[in-house]
Amino acid sequence: MDSIADQIRGLAAQANAAEQLKILNTLNELQVELQDPIEQVFGIYCSVVQVTSIKIAVDLGLFRKLATLEKGSSKTVVQLSQDTGADPELLARILRFLASVRYVQEVGIDTYTAGKFTHILAHHEVEAAVVHVACLINPILNSTPDFLAETGYKNITDTAKTPFQKAFNTELKPFEWLPQHPKLFASMQVVMTSLQSSNWAEGFDLFEKQVQSLSAITVPPSEPPFFVDVGGGYGHQCLQLLKKYPGLHGRLTLEDLSEAIEKAEHVDGIEYITQDFFEPQTVQGAKFYYLRRILHDWPDNDCVKILMRLADALGHDSRILLDEVVLPDTGAYWQSTLADLTMMVAFAGAERTSRKWHEIVDRAGLKIAQVHVFDARQGYAITVLEKA
Repeated sequence: MDSIADQIRGLAAQANAAEQLKILNTLNELQVELQDPIEQVFGIYCSVVQVTSIKIAVDLGLFRKLATLEKGSSKTVVQLSQDTGADPELLARILRFLASVRYVQEVGIDTYTAGKFTHILAHHEVEAAVVHVACLINPILNSTPDFLAETGYKNITDTAKTPFQKAFNTELKPFEWLPQHPKLFASMQVVMTSLQSSNWAEGFDLFEKQVQSLSAITVPPSEPPFFVDVGGGYGHQCLQLLKKYPGLHGRLTLEDLSEAIEKAEHVDGIEYITQDFFEPQTVQGAKFYYLRRILHDWPDNDCVKILMRLADALGHDSRILLDEVVLPDTGAYWQSTLADLTMMVAFAGAERTSRKWHEIVDRAGLKIAQVHVFDARQGYAITVLEKA
């Protein structure tokens, strides 16, 4: 077995991204094929317990404490108990489970150190993701079976009638309720920010040529706005673009609700505007209006409303850039289908196929001019919209 494992490692090291995915899929299929059915059933239990155990470990700072150890060092349960204030017998049981699923490494009796995933789970962004999943998404998912039974198993298309309201005993829509709960709102913003990247711009000629054509001098007052990040949260996308393209200094605008704008790191060269994207657009005639993972939070009718507000603001050479998943008709990647169900139960949102995007865009009085796929596995793409 060791020689087979070494062969697989060698193949993976020389493979490109598509080939690595094929290797992973083959290994997953083999696991399903060879695993005892009872083992698979216990895997369901395990997935639930993992979330709870990881959340407890995050609350106690266990991953951070182990991740800061020098290479080759370890800590006993008693030492970790003294560090955290938790009962040693309780800690022993939690750490034993976490080691069994490879989130920490067991090196002796009641003795632990950091493994690969320990360091990942010690990151601030991942800790926020754990809070987001355990405290927001899990209660919603737990309410979903009863919600669907009560509603006759109808597709969820109304933000005021989702498992979210059932989970949190509220009549408020998610984005009305969340700002009233700062811990959950903040963790969601951190999660959304951590997913931000400027990799969508690489090889996207339409955008890069426009950036390169910009003058490096101070932006003239008469020059129309260049890039508006609509619903951009804490502004991570604008920060990355400014770092990648210094010529965008003074030409970037971040828009979001006041709760996000007030907490964003205000940086020179970026304009910060409080904007509800269901209201008339403040910035008129920008070259690009960019929406990253915005429309997947909303049902179709609301997507149309958001796009219509932007359509009203377009100049003769303006474009809307939708940074969203475009699902394939068959064989969708598991992370995309996971996101689709999560968006549905939490926000009545959806990940969408090309056919569905065309339908929504047409209803908004726009047309799809180009689709720039920058991650084929995930289905991530920039869909360029123009006036019809």
